[in-house]
Amino acid sequence: MTRRSTLSAVPLVLVVSILLLLALAPLATATPAPWPQTWASPFVTDAAKEFRFLTAGPAGSAYAVGSYVRSAPGMSTMVLTRLAAGDGTLRWPATVVTQGPGGTGAVPLDVATQRTSQDLIVAGVSHQSVDPDAYVGRFAAADGHLIWQRSWNGAAREGDQAAGVAVDANGNVYAVGSSDTAGAWGNGMVLKYDKTGAFKWKYVLASTRDDGLWDCAVDSAGNLYATGEYNSNSDTAGSLVTIKVSPAGRLLWRSTITAPGASCCGWFLRVRGTSVYVGGTREGDAARTIVARYTSSGTLKWKRTSSRAITNFAGMTVDGKGRLVTVGDFQAAPPALPVDGGWVEVWSPATTASGPLWETTFTYIAATAEVHDASLSAVAVDSTGRIYCAGSWDTMPDGGGTDAVVVSYAPSGASSWSGPDRSWTHDDPLRAADSYFGLLRVSDAEIYACGYESGATGWRGLVEHPRTVGFAP
Repeated sequence: MTRRSTLSAVPLVLVVSILLLLALAPLATATPAPWPQTWASPFVTDAAKEFRFLTAGPAGSAYAVGSYVRSAPGMSTMVLTRLAAGDGTLRWPATVVTQGPGGTGAVPLDVATQRTSQDLIVAGVSHQSVDPDAYVGRFAAADGHLIWQRSWNGAAREGDQAAGVAVDANGNVYAVGSSDTAGAWGNGMVLKYDKTGAFKWKYVLASTRDDGLWDCAVDSAGNLYATGEYNSNSDTAGSLVTIKVSPAGRLLWRSTITAPGASCCGWFLRVRGTSVYVGGTREGDAARTIVARYTSSGTLKWKRTSSRAITNFAGMTVDGKGRLVTVGDFQAAPPALPVDGGWVEVWSPATTASGPLWETTFTYIAATAEVHDASLSAVAVDSTGRIYCAGSWDTMPDGGGTDAVVVSYAPSGASSWSGPDRSWTHDDPLRAADSYFGLLRVSDAEIYACGYESGATGWRGLVEHPRTVGFAP
């Protein structure tokens, strides 16, 4: 089944196996340095360190949040830091969150910034018993210290997760996700905490089969919008669901999108004024992108499905003109598309449009004219409508090495560069595996990318500011 390219796509069984082996670990103090910033934990046996999420911090800074995995004895936990605008120096050293509620670790699935305090909010999973619990934590902007953290363990004491998080103007925190029941299915849920971490209420989305809520946003009045799946049964049945819940926890409206013989699911949701944009997938013989726009009162203005078969829907944003921009990956379809690659689609806000305004594929074309695999993981748009995409591409035909890459497209769809030699790439000294997972536009002059690079003892977490090292529009 197609899943968005974040840790929310990781099966709960995998999260359980990682978290059951969690152990406490200290972290060496990081030394401020210019871009790029890399982070490696003090364990030489570490298998992987990576940053997956970026969100804006105070004064043009950026928060980077990710995780690391130790190969011996085997564990994963959360790491977070705040980097200054411009030169990327650390406002505070990377903090490893080894203690979730109940003395266990936490794995991040989404991040947000509290508007008034500019504190960092993280949602994900923690572990207290046999199965993971939904996790929400608040960290201080000044120094990264933990202000409060909460976990949710449903009545069935099964697997729970917080896959999406949003914060309203009063500092209230909303987390959406899923909570397994005692039977074979799970329910979608919304959790609300006030700015002090006090639990306010829970809303449950339940049918006779699987339900889940995977992304959310709030409007200026504090209403919550969320999207996910409803009454789902693998790839053959299920609806893309969008809901609106009042600040008091009352359901205001619910709308579903279905497709004959296929399962539909919502992965991304954005609110712009009185418009609610939803992006998801239709599963079946071949997955397709679904995009839709609702009014804030729940009226469906339009719904569209792409003609392209995809393997992953990785990111979505909305520009200043209401155009929806979606990115992801597709699988090779020789001879027209001999390699796997990324795709970009731009959708018109007009109710009379049908397919995308324009679309393109993204692959690596070597100097020898060989075409290699590529992937897109994140997207951002500046105030002029210029599109920035982050991901990776294979620099060797056998997949032996990948570079992290950021590429730009003009609003009309024309690529900003004639070839990959003019896009921004990151290649580690070992010329091994590098990739970007997250992308953040703080302003038209401040763009950040995060992911990992290969090191002598495993992956290192990586955060960069491409504009400061030769990346130009």
